[in-house]
Amino acid sequence: MFFFCESYVTVENALYLIRKCNQDITIVIIGNEDVYKLFCDIKNLKQYRFKIIFIPILKFKGNKIRRLFSEKKHLINNYKKHFCSITNKDILFSTQYYAPYTYYFIKKLHKKNSLIFFSPQNYTEYKPINGRFRIQTLLYNLYALLVFGPSIKLKKFEIREAIPYLSDSFINKNCVKIIDNDTRATLVDKEVLYNEFNAWDYNFRLLYFDTPFNRINVNIPPEEIEHIFSFLSEIFTKEQIGIKLHPSEKISENYLKVLEKYGTIIPNHIMGQFLLHNVNTQYCIGFSSTVLFDNKVPVNISLLKMVGFLSEKTKIELVNYTISRSKNNIFFPENFEIFKNVFKHKK
Repeated sequence: MFFFCESYVTVENALYLIRKCNQDITIVIIGNEDVYKLFCDIKNLKQYRFKIIFIPILKFKGNKIRRLFSEKKHLINNYKKHFCSITNKDILFSTQYYAPYTYYFIKKLHKKNSLIFFSPQNYTEYKPINGRFRIQTLLYNLYALLVFGPSIKLKKFEIREAIPYLSDSFINKNCVKIIDNDTRATLVDKEVLYNEFNAWDYNFRLLYFDTPFNRINVNIPPEEIEHIFSFLSEIFTKEQIGIKLHPSEKISENYLKVLEKYGTIIPNHIMGQFLLHNVNTQYCIGFSSTVLFDNKVPVNISLLKMVGFLSEKTKIELVNYTISRSKNNIFFPENFEIFKNVFKHKK
């Protein structure tokens, strides 16, 4: 069995399959060094004799034509190295979005193997919308077609201009099995996974999750966050505030300085869900991060309505998106005074 672990949202599935299959599974990680570090850091995983294949994404600067041929060659060489002799195996993957390298490999592997789609945690199916692309996007679409092949499309979604997308028709036609959300819920016991594989002994009372706003490119003004954390520092010590930055997000130095001043920066590779299984954690604060959607922390707070650097249209879209995906009661304070009232009994 091979499982393509594309990102953190697919880690739960990987851990479930490792426990179930033990020696008969290979986890394939493409380009995501933080996910690879996560698996290397979990000590309890060493009792399971699974394998990991890490395939780096080619980093190339220069002529686009040279890059196209170099990237295509890189994919072909890695397929020959890791996958060309694989037959009669189950090949599992867990996302239709953002993972063109995975799609390249599975569309080749499915011809002699059994392809299975395994729904990830908090899976929401995004529906493509009609709309014109920018010229830059059209050029990337052509590039993706030449490098990854015709099964990978570039589609316009509400959450982004365009993302690499594996079509429903490909999945329905080529997957021998689809494990949907409901079936996954009966298989994957998250409490067992996080209790067994939690390798980090943090003791935070409050967790703050920075987020890239579902791929919307905005920078958080340091002064807005400093105002919030200056107040929180009156209640919690620096050691009691855990700060988790999004692994793929680049932030300004001034914003980072504010966060370092008031809290403890958690290493990038540590998955947020592991942090939420500490009984001492009372508050989870973020914007629209997946960690807000499904946890057992008593108080979950989204700052979306409170911050002033997002347009009203974007705020409404993100608030509705967060509510639609959440299994928790998330509080959306509209201003700083309302936010402070949440903690009035703690001071």
